[in-house]
Amino acid sequence: IVSQSIKSLCIRHTKVNDNSIKNITKMCPNLRILDLSWCTELGKDFVNYISEANYDKMFALNLWGIKTITDNDVRTICKSCTSLTSLTLCDC
Repeated sequence: IVSQSIKSLCIRHTKVNDNSIKNITKMCPNLRILDLSWCTELGKDFVNYISEANYDKMFALNLWGIKTITDNDVRTICKSCTSLTSLTLCDC
């Protein structure tokens, strides 16, 4: 189901982990919207996978409820996802 033509992916409240995000970034290089809210299995590496994916056209990223996010992670995401107009960090 996951392919290069997908531009929006909502996988909130799932048990995806860092390795899942690594695979998604490889298989979906054209994402514009990514919703990872309440994906509580995510660790520290998923931010690096997102930033390394060169999502320069991503404009919305929802990280609601991900407790592992740090200020440095937010900086990393903002530097790599330069088209972001919506970054949701509620309850992080």
